[in-house]
Amino acid sequence: MSRAIRRAMVLAAGRGTRLRPLSDERPKPLFPLGPLTILHYPLLMLRQAGVREVMMNLHHMGGQIRERFGAGGDLGLSIHFSEEQPELLGTGGGIKRARDFLEGGPFVVVNGDTISDVDLPSAIEEHERSGAAATMVLAEAPADGKEYGLVAVDEDMRVRDIAGRAGWRGRPARLGHFCGIHVIEPRIFDLMPVTDIFCINADVYPRLLAAGETIRACFLARSFSDVGTPARYLATAEALLDGRLQPDYAGGPGWLRSAGAVERSPGIWISAGARIDPAAVLQAPLYVGENAAVEAGARVGPYALLGSASRAAAGSAIAHTILWEGAVAPEGAVLERTILTSSRRVAVDPAVNLE
Repeated sequence: MSRAIRRAMVLAAGRGTRLRPLSDERPKPLFPLGPLTILHYPLLMLRQAGVREVMMNLHHMGGQIRERFGAGGDLGLSIHFSEEQPELLGTGGGIKRARDFLEGGPFVVVNGDTISDVDLPSAIEEHERSGAAATMVLAEAPADGKEYGLVAVDEDMRVRDIAGRAGWRGRPARLGHFCGIHVIEPRIFDLMPVTDIFCINADVYPRLLAAGETIRACFLARSFSDVGTPARYLATAEALLDGRLQPDYAGGPGWLRSAGAVERSPGIWISAGARIDPAAVLQAPLYVGENAAVEAGARVGPYALLGSASRAAAGSAIAHTILWEGAVAPEGAVLERTILTSSRRVAVDPAVNLE
């Protein structure tokens, strides 16, 4: 009989260094994507899979995350927090610190800065059938495989190597990209380093393999995006807008409708209280948040997300751009491949492909 997994760890303590200066304003997991934040996605995914209690590690501007999500009641979750101060503990160290919370049975670990189109319940079922110590959820690796350390998988769907760290000399049947989701048995705690700061993929999984434990590969990530740079942040927003990334747990193709927006015409989503001047020009795909304003002569879209209470002033032109809550595009401004907050404007380098 399948064991219900009720507990999970969300890794949300990173500094977001590559996203500066945006991450000087708020932690990366709180970056907005339409009506939700990045962090909503892993939490909604866990809830759909039956998880009800979550431990979340915090470091950079962790108080903002506490304030935004509180005890988790709005999402039907019970959220607990593990502060990592003064130093970050790494992915493995963060999990080790939460041992008392996690070790009563199998648990899920997810990255708090990654949005994945994954059937997590099926991944959990595959893990339990396998008897593995851990299961890594993977996406198929592209031909070049340059951006991420590749996971080598044999014909029995066992992980044999991760970014070359295990020294396996065999020929992989498949290569995958890890999408930031693990299903883990508590016996791995006994093979963790005695130190406090370490990485689960680099420092724990090679120990498991050396000890003869099985790590299962599960190719159930249809797509994913780790929002590590401004270009990936914008690419993720665009993929959500045009449907290339449409996880079922967040509402699938109608995710904006599920968040309360109305599709005024195909691909143009308008939220409650938004004010659109009749002389404005809107081009899909586009999202206009609650109480946002688009003034006369403004041209908004394609690929624009306007946060709540933001404003596209008269004559402005906004495309391939994200406006954070309360941000104002000045009169006559031309914004293309830009992230605009209430206090800064960040140009985005050329687009990246969504993995």
